[in-house]
Amino acid sequence: MVGDWGAHCGCVLVSCRASWTIEMKYRIGILVALAFVVGGFWFVKSHLDKPLDYEALKALGLLELDEPLHVDFDGLIAEGGNEFAKEQLLGKWTFAFFGYVNCPDVCPVTMGILRTAESTISKTISDEKQQRFQGMFVSVDPNRDTQTEVKEFVEHFSSNFVGLTGTEAAISKLAAQVNIGYRKIPSASKVKYLVEHSERIVIFNPEGNCYGFIKPRTDVFDASQLAQLYKELARSG
Repeated sequence: MVGDWGAHCGCVLVSCRASWTIEMKYRIGILVALAFVVGGFWFVKSHLDKPLDYEALKALGLLELDEPLHVDFDGLIAEGGNEFAKEQLLGKWTFAFFGYVNCPDVCPVTMGILRTAESTISKTISDEKQQRFQGMFVSVDPNRDTQTEVKEFVEHFSSNFVGLTGTEAAISKLAAQVNIGYRKIPSASKVKYLVEHSERIVIFNPEGNCYGFIKPRTDVFDASQLAQLYKELARSG
């Protein structure tokens, strides 16, 4: 009788221990899973929503405005002859260069560097982040740069880039808002002339406002400078 009770008791103890072991494993599993979730959230927040390192941005050539500047794009024309809508800037970091199609050196070189920066970004960060980089070319020579010529010029570098032209008044207004200077150099020819213009890049933030400017660290920009600057900006959200 005692033996039977002991055997029965032993079974109960084994059963209880087994039940306790399963329950503890279940609880530990939940805690581990929760730790991964919390840890993953912290990782995303600390890497993707990391506050801007302003000293690093400055070292990369960024001249940041005290406050983002609202910009009026009225009268500007995009590819296809459609009026440019500011909505095309929303959700993206846009790097805009002001120049002209017939520029012999600085303009094609800078647009080529923007293309290389875009390629570098696409190879080193996620597709979602890549889609937030946008190159833009704004013509400061509307008398010669037709919509078709601007479109072909921009697409030569990237099909993702935006090309803008418009009336002299519309371009002058935009350039003045973002502090870009330009002027036609006097020439005896009406079709063969040069245009002096600022060589810096204007940055528009994901709200479509002017965020600041980039100056080259040397005589010209380099793609790694632009790609790294974009990554720093994109990590802020």
